[in-house]
Amino acid sequence: MSDPEMTALERACMLVEKGDNWGAIPILMEAIASESENSELYKFLGDCLFRLNQLERAIIAYKKAMNVGGDSIGVCTNLGACYQKSGEHEKALCMYRKVLNTDSGNKHVLNNIGLIRLAQKRFSDAAHWFNKSIRSDPNWTVSHINMAISLSEQQEYDLAEGHYHKVLELDPHYAEAHLNLGMLALLRGDFVTGWKEYSLSLIHI
Repeated sequence: MSDPEMTALERACMLVEKGDNWGAIPILMEAIASESENSELYKFLGDCLFRLNQLERAIIAYKKAMNVGGDSIGVCTNLGACYQKSGEHEKALCMYRKVLNTDSGNKHVLNNIGLIRLAQKRFSDAAHWFNKSIRSDPNWTVSHINMAISLSEQQEYDLAEGHYHKVLELDPHYAEAHLNLGMLALLRGDFVTGWKEYSLSLIHI
């Protein structure tokens, strides 16, 4: 039973923390009906819908948050992610540029732009953006993994291997790094290392 003193946003947060995004939505919708100029409510609604893969509805919520509260970094980032997941890459890039105009070192946005270029098979361009993300946070495993993938696509196997080793230095149990490192070894004919890394990937899944 919820505390009557809690705000709608607090009650919605409590449900989301329990994994109940669907349960949070009617609470947010009811609150929006009486606080239609509260951009935070629209953003949180968008976040819930995004997690539920309700992308069209999430986009509407984020756009409303922007109309009410302006181009905040959080809203632009999440709206960009919605567009990206929907395959609307140019719209996603437009949102990400807005973020970088304010926060040029945003590792998540830099990485996401790299992922768009990777999806477009613009591998050199993708590596450029992943490198920016890595410079922003050298210890973030995600951008190292993606950098390694983009380098592998360019047949820069030695450089790719270096990034996989960096990932495992930061997180020895990172299954994808073990798997991809094993695939690189197999491509080079190093079957002993290849099967060893493949086996480690299965252990750490």
